[in-house]
Amino acid sequence: MYTTAAAEPFWNFSIQVYSTPLVADLSLSLQDKYGFDVNVLLLCLWLAQERCLTLDQETMHELRRGVAELNENLVWPIRRARRWVKASTDKAFQSLENAERRKFYESLQLTELKGERFVQSALIECLSTVGEIMSKTPEAAARISLENYREAIAAPEISKTDLEMLVVRVLS
Repeated sequence: MYTTAAAEPFWNFSIQVYSTPLVADLSLSLQDKYGFDVNVLLLCLWLAQERCLTLDQETMHELRRGVAELNENLVWPIRRARRWVKASTDKAFQSLENAERRKFYESLQLTELKGERFVQSALIECLSTVGEIMSKTPEAAARISLENYREAIAAPEISKTDLEMLVVRVLS
């Protein structure tokens, strides 16, 4: 269905959409509060917009398994380090010059972003075995996929509000 060449359009969509007002905030809130993977959220939205494609719960499990190693060993540790640097009150770390700390933070941010791009490529590779289930509209496809994702990770019902706001912000 999708080849690794699709990773570039997916990445471009993600960069564009993530800069839309409130999309980053909603995505990070869903990630931090309920355990959603921002890249899987973005994939659901991209597939909905591009092809009105719906992903089922089994596919969600396959996608999560397909990127688990990258997330656990690359993206998440770098993210934790970046967040620690940003919020650090560690005296030894604070003794560094502000410019030096900022430069270090930015290098971690760039490395995390590169890791996210690897995750997106891996997600696209996982899609090669997915059958297509089409919806009538991009919004319907996104809502179905995101609900299947929510159920697959057993996120609470309250997360539906943020998911709906994400669909509205991206696809309306």
